[in-house]
Amino acid sequence: SDDDDCGAPAMRRVLSACVVGLGVVYVGFVVWGGVRSRRRPSGGGGGGVPGRERRPPHRSEASSWSASSQQRGVPPRAELGCVGVRCCFRVGDAAPECVEAEIEVASAMTAQTWGAPLRDGASSWRLRHLIADGLRAHPHLAAWEATHSSTNGSSSSSSQKPDLVLWYPTVAAQPPSPKALGGRPRREHLVVVDERDTFKPHPGLDALAGDYLVVFKRSFVRKRDGALVDAFPRVAPRYYPFQYALADSYLRASSTSDDTPTSPRAAAFELPAWRDRPLDVVCTLRVGRGEFQARARVLDATRRAMLANGWTGYAGELDSGSRTKINEAYHALMRRAKVVVTAQPGEWEGDFRTFEALASGALVVSDRLFHAPSPRPLVAAEHYVAVDVAATNNYTATSSALERTLRYYLVDRPDLAERIAAAGFRHALRYHRTVSRVDWLVRSALAEQQQQSAAFHHHHQRAEKGGPPAKYNETARVVYDRGLRRWKEGERQRQFIAEAPPVTTQRLDDAAIAALRVPLDRRRSSGTEHDIIKGISATRH
Repeated sequence: SDDDDCGAPAMRRVLSACVVGLGVVYVGFVVWGGVRSRRRPSGGGGGGVPGRERRPPHRSEASSWSASSQQRGVPPRAELGCVGVRCCFRVGDAAPECVEAEIEVASAMTAQTWGAPLRDGASSWRLRHLIADGLRAHPHLAAWEATHSSTNGSSSSSSQKPDLVLWYPTVAAQPPSPKALGGRPRREHLVVVDERDTFKPHPGLDALAGDYLVVFKRSFVRKRDGALVDAFPRVAPRYYPFQYALADSYLRASSTSDDTPTSPRAAAFELPAWRDRPLDVVCTLRVGRGEFQARARVLDATRRAMLANGWTGYAGELDSGSRTKINEAYHALMRRAKVVVTAQPGEWEGDFRTFEALASGALVVSDRLFHAPSPRPLVAAEHYVAVDVAATNNYTATSSALERTLRYYLVDRPDLAERIAAAGFRHALRYHRTVSRVDWLVRSALAEQQQQSAAFHHHHQRAEKGGPPAKYNETARVVYDRGLRRWKEGERQRQFIAEAPPVTTQRLDDAAIAALRVPLDRRRSSGTEHDIIKGISATRH
């Protein structure tokens, strides 16, 4: 017992030393681990899918990734694409980047599209494709098509009662009857979507005599040969402008080199880096038989600039693609270009080319986008580069202005060109994808209902637990009133312009138009064997 008593203090000292030692080791591991976590790449800055747990690459995937990509923990190629409001893409060798489209409608809604079934080649196929694309991507909107009678506007699905009914006058000549709307008034539920190439309303709108909720008109302003005549024509009540949108299918279309048919195809949702694009300029505007003079001037000036500066690219009609399909060769050509030159039609406004060009990731050079007010508008010199396409007395000066613009961004400031191209691409994905455009159409219609129908309040109180109706931003009415106010503020300046001597329109003659119908193809780096310059210097009158 004496031995035990004598050894106890020594034993306690040993145990204390062990505890202290373990504590020191523990603290050392904690500090070492903190330093490693601060040094480890986070994978941020656009890499990866926000809100999704990162995982190490599978062995089968690792062979196609670079070491830096593995360290960043970027998602595999299979995760590129648009799902719902989120769209993930890759530019060059950079990590994938995701952009979420803006939407505001947060309660469940149903919409019925009124017209013939959506089939390839059908009337207004592209517009209906865009809206259907947006409805599918929206998390809170459900839609279905209704079979209808062209004589009395009846429907075989009249027992269903959608919140909104979308009527395309270019597809179904007669609007849906109140019976087709489930016995509810058209004044509270009928949304008219008119895409005709004129500011004038569809004749079927006159028969309604205001018995509709709202009208969205694609070609809203009045133009003449590229010049604005009136941005706010007085046409009908609750009559608002809308623009087309960037479809997910524009990004989904895979790229292929058009120099050699055997070249490998790039995956969908992958864009080449701006500086690595092999073509300087692409312009695929069509001139018709001379009826599209504003676009003909832009195409002619682009060709002259390409020849004068030795730029590679393509200028002229690519093929006979139409509004009834997604043209992969056309999208592939633009993805290979640093600059895409385009222009609105001379006699109306609103085309698919604008958002097709933005989807390519190239620097977009165009006339003003847009004269009609639009939500989250594209800003010149920030999202695209604006040029004047209106007819003038000095065509040489107009042509030289476009050449100087192209030279500035291609030669003097390629860094600025790349920055504007990236900003325009991301802005279009954020605010002008089809899901955002459909959300804007729906919330604009709901805002009109807020002013018209007490039934609307009851519908939304179910989802908002008795709260007030949702307050939406950037609705059609808000955008229209803001644009009209700015237009009136500039009325004195427009009166001064109106008193100036009239502009003498310069038209390209038949010989010049015929020459423009032959493409200028400079897709080879040397630009010799593909140059087609016959008739470029044709006379004008």
